[in-house]
Amino acid sequence: MGCSSRRTTLLAAVLVLAAGPLPAHAQDVPEMGVPAITAFAEGMELYAAGNNVGAMERFLAAHEHDETFAVALFHAGLAAGNAGRREVVDSAWAILEEQKGQLSPYYLYRFESQKAQLRGDRATAIAFSRMAVEQQPRSKAAYNLAFQLNGVGRAEEARDVLMALGHETEPMRNYTSYYTQLAGSNHWLGDYDRAYEVGRIQEERFPENWAPLWNQARALGAAGRTTELEEVFRRAGAREPGGGANNMGGLMAGAGMELLGHGHTEAGREVLDRAEAWMSDQPSLNPVSRNWHMFVLSAQGDWDAAHAVAEGLVEDVPANPWYHAARAMTAARSGDTEAAHEGLRWLEERAASTPTDPSYSGYVLHALGEDDAAVQAFRDALDQGWTYNGWWHVDEGLAGLRGRSDFQAFLAPQG
Repeated sequence: MGCSSRRTTLLAAVLVLAAGPLPAHAQDVPEMGVPAITAFAEGMELYAAGNNVGAMERFLAAHEHDETFAVALFHAGLAAGNAGRREVVDSAWAILEEQKGQLSPYYLYRFESQKAQLRGDRATAIAFSRMAVEQQPRSKAAYNLAFQLNGVGRAEEARDVLMALGHETEPMRNYTSYYTQLAGSNHWLGDYDRAYEVGRIQEERFPENWAPLWNQARALGAAGRTTELEEVFRRAGAREPGGGANNMGGLMAGAGMELLGHGHTEAGREVLDRAEAWMSDQPSLNPVSRNWHMFVLSAQGDWDAAHAVAEGLVEDVPANPWYHAARAMTAARSGDTEAAHEGLRWLEERAASTPTDPSYSGYVLHALGEDDAAVQAFRDALDQGWTYNGWWHVDEGLAGLRGRSDFQAFLAPQG
């Protein structure tokens, strides 16, 4: 972003606040509300540990103890968003909108940034985050800024922000996501050795967390360092499975896709075969792991089996738009173009009433051979503020697009 456009965006951000003056004497944390402060502190501890649902509940409890505790509502919305509880975000922040005069400028800017992020206005979100960082340079706002920059492909600036913030600052010391964002920045920039080292440090600090293993496995897969990758698998095998795809099958699937996507074909096929065998051997898998199973089967070219998995996901989680896209994509790959077009119509109808990531349609359009329309769908996704998906680099379902310069432009770091 050039200097003039950045000034324009900052001016627009300031005008958003013009309806009301900045609070001169806001009090972020109540001085006398011990039960509220205690609940808030418990929420922060859970939040740092990645327990977003538990954190959300404690932040809401803090506000119940003291209804002037506006910052507790702000954090409740953050945790709820991370937990996928959009209804809680909306209800908590509707109340906070009425109470935002109690926020200090630092938290007011963070609140405005998060609202902009939710509505897909990435430029305004980043502008408000910069304003919050000016208030408190080495704070959680700096992490949020880096997260937002990574989301729009500006990995180099995101890495610079994170390195300036440092992992020893109080907000980051017990925050595993700091390392995940730093590893992600390095990964996108192609510095897989540094991404791996960040994951190693993260594992030392958070030995029970699955995120460090994912960061290491992806970096080692991209670099083709299979001996060290096997050591990551060994450590993962000694852990209890976590939520989502935090299990051996998911980890192997992610690493196998990185191997395959970076030209390590034989090793990638072998790891994906092991991932598929592990997943097929489980008595049951949660929807996230089943989605990864679908990706593995797709990468193996078994489109009929992948379609069967996607059918089951739509049946079990009918409100999830990606599962409808996956069903349509795999239908197209299996030769059922009628079902694929039906899926596209479902996505279009949903988008008319509910924000829906256009890249989902892009997957289906590419599977149907409509590549120009597919590229436009991915461009629309980025223009509308949907966060960049780091798997576009390696997803076998998009291999046919990665040779196009217009699609490659979406994958290149923006600085």
